[in-house]
Amino acid sequence: MCAAFCLTATARHRLGLPEVDPEDVHQVLASSRRFYRAFDRLTTVLDPARHDRRARLPQHQADALAAAREDDDPERSRKRELLQEIVTASPARPRSLIIATLAALIRQDLPSPATISQEVQHVLAAARKIGTSILLVGHSSGAVVALESLVAAPGTFTGAVLYEPPVVIGPPLGGPGGEINIRARQAIAAGRPGRALRIFIRDTVRLPAWVAFLSGLFVALSPRLRLLVSHQIDDNEAIDQLGVRLDAYAGIDTPVLLLGGDRSPGHLSERLDALARALPRAERVVLRGQGHSAHAAAPAKVAAAIESFTAATTG
Repeated sequence: MCAAFCLTATARHRLGLPEVDPEDVHQVLASSRRFYRAFDRLTTVLDPARHDRRARLPQHQADALAAAREDDDPERSRKRELLQEIVTASPARPRSLIIATLAALIRQDLPSPATISQEVQHVLAAARKIGTSILLVGHSSGAVVALESLVAAPGTFTGAVLYEPPVVIGPPLGGPGGEINIRARQAIAAGRPGRALRIFIRDTVRLPAWVAFLSGLFVALSPRLRLLVSHQIDDNEAIDQLGVRLDAYAGIDTPVLLLGGDRSPGHLSERLDALARALPRAERVVLRGQGHSAHAAAPAKVAAAIESFTAATTG
């Protein structure tokens, strides 16, 4: 009935699953719901069929999405108009959108590892191509790239939205001496990318062991995702190479929206707090009931936060 009770006591302890009274039906159901909802969220975020925008959808899926795009459902129409307003130009206040990401994290055709400075150059090249009135948006490590882009090119962007950038504010993300990265690399070398991801999610992201276990299991079963694990460790090392950059960020004079979820790991909130203190024109918004992947789980909430921010900062 509950995944926790399909595991031995030793396995439950290793995965960090709480003890539950098997005679208490409410506890059993609550534990089961928490476990399976977490698995559903993980597969939603990690499933390349849902999130690889370069992949071609099967025709029946494409037809369904096209129909949803064109139908007259009031709620869908409202969301379409909201998103369209965020990223398109209007005569009164034209603006464009650049989404910063670590391209080498997901692109197999790019050399690895890439440095943050190389990724910044990609962002600035796009900015030069677009011209003026650009809103810069970055999620996670992409938000670190966005921060470094703001430092590298003052005045280029009219604003920035940063969703939980894992900036270094103390010890490295990879642990003292990079020991987390070293253990993950050893697992990859041994042909165990799922284990490498478990190490990263448990020790760097600091999610519970059972969440790390499910993530590693899912990745181990996906040939494409297995190839990306080493890039995730590249990502970790690239951010650590920057070190603590709060003094540099204190010179950013661009309006910045700092987004975070109240269900994200606590250290991400601490990093946002440090940025809020350092950035002279920062606004901090907490997405209630969300974690590190609200862009996938609750895109309308993220879109609404961006819309409010852009309306306030661009007039």
